[in-house]
Amino acid sequence: MQLFILFVWLMEGRHHNEASIASDIQDDNSENNQDSETLSIEPSADISVSKRVSNSNPKYGNVIEYEITVTNNGPYSLMEHVIIKDTLDEGLYFYT
Repeated sequence: MQLFILFVWLMEGRHHNEASIASDIQDDNSENNQDSETLSIEPSADISVSKRVSNSNPKYGNVIEYEITVTNNGPYSLMEHVIIKDTLDEGLYFYT
């Protein structure tokens, strides 16, 4: 007999899982009545960044706007310490 159990780990770190069996009939070999696995769960995510500009052919002195969108496509939904870096080309200045 086989038993298949599907599960989803929602905690990172090392996890020890043990399975055991017992019977009301005497077992002549009880040393094989348990087994275990240790898993190391590391968070993973698929983050992406996209950047759009309001005018891809600006004239000298025109104000343009960049839109930067960051998306977490999962599977790990909690993202911390994400750094967005956008380096300005020479001749491009912040306009406030």
